[in-house]
Amino acid sequence: MCSRPCRAKDAGQRTPPSEDECDTEYYHNQDAEYYQNRGHAMLASLGLNQASPHNLSDATVSIKINGSKENCLMDSGSTKSFIDRGLVECLVLNMYPSDHQILLESSRHIAKGKHFCRVTLEIQGTVYEEFKLLVLPRLCAPVLLGLDFQCQLKSIMIVHNGPLPPLLLKNRPHRSLTALNIEPPPLFTHLIPNCTPVATKSKRYRPRLRDFIRAEARRLLQEGIIEKSSSPWSVQVVVVKSGKKQRMVVYYSQTINKFTQLDAYPLSCIANMVNSIAQYKVFSTIDLKAAYHQLPIRESDHIYTAFEADGRLY
Repeated sequence: MCSRPCRAKDAGQRTPPSEDECDTEYYHNQDAEYYQNRGHAMLASLGLNQASPHNLSDATVSIKINGSKENCLMDSGSTKSFIDRGLVECLVLNMYPSDHQILLESSRHIAKGKHFCRVTLEIQGTVYEEFKLLVLPRLCAPVLLGLDFQCQLKSIMIVHNGPLPPLLLKNRPHRSLTALNIEPPPLFTHLIPNCTPVATKSKRYRPRLRDFIRAEARRLLQEGIIEKSSSPWSVQVVVVKSGKKQRMVVYYSQTINKFTQLDAYPLSCIANMVNSIAQYKVFSTIDLKAAYHQLPIRESDHIYTAFEADGRLY
């Protein structure tokens, strides 16, 4: 398993085990913590470590780092490039202090790095001097080259040999996302024939609620969520409380909802859904701020959603 000699031995550090000792049983014995924290590069010498998904091998390339041959993962989802700490110690690379933060999946998960290295990379005959790699433990590959490296190249081709046509992404520098334009769905395609505009009577509010409605309307207008309207439709807003918080909502039961045909399409059985996902252990969630306000409405549908707030129509 340990095919590459570790320079830590020559540097007077703890001697790694022999090739015969680097088996699963030895790795989980009393020295497991040492090889998990300091000898991680011995596993990384195989290319991708045990935590790597199998399909990541399509995005790996053989490189030389300060003359040592390693496998590298081209990671288009990372803005920075990284090197596994175990490999740093195995090659006895110089580490310099750093105080960088790495955003992991969402803003709720932030890893802090304390060191970085400057190395010489050789990839397919091209040499890159003094390239900066952030140091992190337990990476899924010895070296991860992110967009800070990839944006210097004219293009990168990764062949997966899949059945679908190739996809070409043309991005500006330091941009890892491609714009996807999706037309908002129509909201009022099932209106009954005698649909006519309805304007509800203006409602009086207590001074405290009136101030809250005024502030909310101004905030939503400033954020571009709502706009001023001259629609013949009009509905009143309602302030609802949830614990100590309150929010302004719009109920369309007296206006457009009266002219909308019922949708009898059956919903999925929640009990069956729970039973089907009970076999899994890891789940992904997404929490959007004011998610309802992030759904765009077609320009032709704005007329039906008008509401009155603070004596104005939006």
